[in-house]
Amino acid sequence: ESNGGISGQAIFPNDSLPKSDEEFYQFCYILSSTNRSIGSSIPFQLNCLDDDICDFSGDDEHNQGHDSTHAVNKRSGNDLVTIDLINGETNGDDSDFIVIQTKHILKEKKLKNDYKQVLSINRKLEKENDQLKMQIDQIEMKSNEIINKMNQDIIAMEKQCASLIGELKSYSQHEISLKSDYLKCRELCQIQIETNQLYASKLSKLEDIKQELETKAQKDQLVYDDTIEKLQQQTQMCIAQKTQIGDMKMTYEKRMISMQKQIDIEREKCTQLSLDNYGLVSTYEQKLIELNEKYLQVENQIKTLTVANEMLKNELKEKQRDNQQLECLCLEKDEKLIELEGRYHSKQCEKEIFQQQMEQAKSDLESIRTELEELKSNQQSHNTLKMSYSVVEKRCLKHQKQEKQYKKQVDVLKSHIREQQNEINELRDRLHEASCEYKNIYREFLQVQRHSGSLLINDKELISSAVMSDLLPKMKMADPIQIPSTQVSDLSTTCPVKDLVWDAEKKFVEQNDEQQSYILAQSQKTTTMSDETGINEEMLMNLLRERYSQDQINDDDQAQSSMYESDLDLDDVGSALLLESDIDSVPATDFSDEIKECPMCNMKFLPNLTLNNKQEHIEGHFDNIEG
Repeated sequence: ESNGGISGQAIFPNDSLPKSDEEFYQFCYILSSTNRSIGSSIPFQLNCLDDDICDFSGDDEHNQGHDSTHAVNKRSGNDLVTIDLINGETNGDDSDFIVIQTKHILKEKKLKNDYKQVLSINRKLEKENDQLKMQIDQIEMKSNEIINKMNQDIIAMEKQCASLIGELKSYSQHEISLKSDYLKCRELCQIQIETNQLYASKLSKLEDIKQELETKAQKDQLVYDDTIEKLQQQTQMCIAQKTQIGDMKMTYEKRMISMQKQIDIEREKCTQLSLDNYGLVSTYEQKLIELNEKYLQVENQIKTLTVANEMLKNELKEKQRDNQQLECLCLEKDEKLIELEGRYHSKQCEKEIFQQQMEQAKSDLESIRTELEELKSNQQSHNTLKMSYSVVEKRCLKHQKQEKQYKKQVDVLKSHIREQQNEINELRDRLHEASCEYKNIYREFLQVQRHSGSLLINDKELISSAVMSDLLPKMKMADPIQIPSTQVSDLSTTCPVKDLVWDAEKKFVEQNDEQQSYILAQSQKTTTMSDETGINEEMLMNLLRERYSQDQINDDDQAQSSMYESDLDLDDVGSALLLESDIDSVPATDFSDEIKECPMCNMKFLPNLTLNNKQEHIEGHFDNIEG
């Protein structure tokens, strides 16, 4: 054998055994093909007595193909050698066979079998340990991959959040610009309202246009009804969108439920893995306990062997002559036992190493559990990030939609304001031209009246007819039909209207008579602007300058107040824009209290004057024209 130990079993006839003390027996290994001896054993001597032979029934001879009837076992006093005498028939002949075995060989066989079993168990344990290490490595790889994926997802979400924050900043800047534009539009609307007030004071005497205004009011009512229907349709659309949003919320909740189910399945898998690991650890502990028991058995056997060796040594001292060969064998066996003890110690060291590895595996399992808990927490943070990201996306979409709506509304307002500004400028130009021409004509008329006191009545009639022919087209330039219908409707509801349209064909004679009477009355006295208003021209200039400075102060105050109004929410701004985009449908208020100057002579009214006094002053100009 490889370890140097020798074991053997021989069956031979009883007659061929040595019978004297001088004869020795030796085992030889001879090949049947060449009849050459390849090896031989150490010569030994057998001293068997007939009285020590006892009967026994043996079963080992069946493996060699012999039928055994009686077997005798002869043992020496020191239990070193066993002799089995077998009486049987081989090939039809009666012959006696003896089986010789040494106790050391049997013990060696047992120890070798135990050693082989221990080796096989160790190999199995090593294989299982390797499998566990492979599984642990795989779990670590998977956990590292999951951690890397989660880190990448977190980095991507941080980048997306940064980009969204930048977009939100740009949206806020854009909202600020929209608010400033809205404030400008509101200022323009206020200016327009003031101009409408002025026009309301100027157009307070238009009674003949009631029918046309009523028709236009009906048309405006139809338009208003159409706008109401459109608003109802928009409200229905909003309700439908709300239902769609509710459906989207339901689908989102269903997705969240499915994600929670997946998370629960993964948790169950983790618990199953942990249970499997606990089962493996328990099996390994049981196997270690079994190994410890086997090691204890081996130690007991070694102790018995040491005791037997001591007994053998004492007997060998007494029988040195007879057992020299056995002493050599015992020495060899002692060396083998020492080797076995060394191996046993090495196995104990390996056992300690294996225990350390098991402890490391347990620590690795605990670290894996902590990593799994961290992964769960990371998943929760990832889910919260997803939720916040979806909320930010929805807000961005809402802001985009609102921006588009605001842009459309601002464009509509700008176009409407431009049209109104153009109309206002045209009306201002017409009024300015009419007032200038009226002043010039009035002064020319006064000059002519002064220098033509001695002229005939016919010449005066011609002059008055020429003056009226010049005034009629100028008054028609300020025709109130060209003013927007909303303003006229407001004036018709708030201010009393008088008849200021002249029919040249019907009232020509009456006008000539009135002009003649007026010329005769004015020929007796001369009038100026100071006579009409009761205020000197210097006082008028001072009043106009004060009016200009007060208007500038009021504009500054309005700009400061508009800055405080810029803190409104986007929804309030949008609703205000929607309300102001339909300016034509808003009913105008009574602005008669805010008339501060005369539109004909541009004279600033005193604060003590009432509305009736202001109306009388303005009507005086028209009465003068009629006269």
